[in-house]
Amino acid sequence: MKPELEEVIKQYSRNIYLTAYAVTGCRQDAEDVLQETLIAYAASGKDYDSMDHVRAWLLRTASNKALNVRRSFWNRNRTDMEEYMTESRENGSTSVLHAVSRLNPGQAQAVHLYYYEGYSVREIAGILRIPEGTVKSRLALARKQLKKILQEEWENE
Repeated sequence: MKPELEEVIKQYSRNIYLTAYAVTGCRQDAEDVLQETLIAYAASGKDYDSMDHVRAWLLRTASNKALNVRRSFWNRNRTDMEEYMTESRENGSTSVLHAVSRLNPGQAQAVHLYYYEGYSVREIAGILRIPEGTVKSRLALARKQLKKILQEEWENE
């Protein structure tokens, strides 16, 4: 089974975009990752077991593409925090999004998939192709780091 591209776009574009945005921290990069992910889906001749399998494939692909963008030379040598803060203000969660943007990419991925996409630790491990223990440790470290970052921000206000 391979759902039509239009159906995939309607159902999963936002999820793909948010996954990419959580990793890249940049609206334009997230939009590029969204397009690249949809192109990869359209070009793949793969059959899927279910819509959950399609969703997992799309989010894993988006995560990998977003990590590639974040690791690129260009992104390591530029800062787009002003745009990121503008976007997060529009969503009403400036401090949390800012804090998540300061996490390392692996932790940001885990946080996004767990809290925003609602995946379990086991599902995240499958999507990212890493051990469950690694997902748990990334989430634990991310929570600890987020607590520290948010406390600093609240103390400074």
